[in-house]
Amino acid sequence: MKILALEPYYGGSHRAFLDGLCEHLPFEFTLLTQPPRGWKWRMRLSAPWFAQRVQELNPGDWDLIVTSSLFSLAEFKGLLPREWQKVPTLVYWHENQWAYPKRKEDQRDVHFLVTHLTTLMAANLNLFNSTWNRDSLFEGIEHILKKAPDTRMPDTLSRLKKKSRVMPPCLDLPQKSTKKRLPPPQAPRVLWNHRWEFDKNPEEFFEALFHLAERDLPFELVVTGQEFAEAPAIFAEARDRLKDQIVHWGHLEDRRHYEDLLH
Repeated sequence: MKILALEPYYGGSHRAFLDGLCEHLPFEFTLLTQPPRGWKWRMRLSAPWFAQRVQELNPGDWDLIVTSSLFSLAEFKGLLPREWQKVPTLVYWHENQWAYPKRKEDQRDVHFLVTHLTTLMAANLNLFNSTWNRDSLFEGIEHILKKAPDTRMPDTLSRLKKKSRVMPPCLDLPQKSTKKRLPPPQAPRVLWNHRWEFDKNPEEFFEALFHLAERDLPFELVVTGQEFAEAPAIFAEARDRLKDQIVHWGHLEDRRHYEDLLH
């Protein structure tokens, strides 16, 4: 099977998932990607960007097109010649813009949810990384279908659910132990391994640890994940208040070091 993978946000979990497919599935993959920045621009413009590049290819060479949730599949297919419509499409849903956390001062952009709806409709198969992700998206779709004036589309949700499945991402665990292992932890070890941004809710995470520390409950703390120039202020506060519990603080480029900390 020859698969054409289109990823408008080739970084983080999107990249790890796609690279894992390429490494472990016995198929021939060709990747067309864009860097992981400006996700709103990716949802708006990645479809015409990819459409221009795909038209240089022969649709008869591909058995499947795979893309992800930061993509307007319906727009992409509409910009291609008719021969491309015969190639089946699969969308992997890492997240959805109905349930994704937003800044308090922001208003949720319903147009992104409409893009999700048309992508769901255009795909031959939709795979979700969790049941919660699938159900929350369909909740949002139901909301906008009821809200839209004079636009009734009966049975839309039932048809979409029939071509939707849940497929959690696999784990790429170490195949053998490392030569050097750190000493076993002396207390339960707590891990933060997310991006240092508001949508990961670091305030609630660290507030819980502050309560543990105030009650003198023993624990060790490992804080990794991708850092940015302007991280939420709670990280600086936590580094000061939890300095006695910290085993490691900061992003890890070396996967082996990360595995050692988890071990």
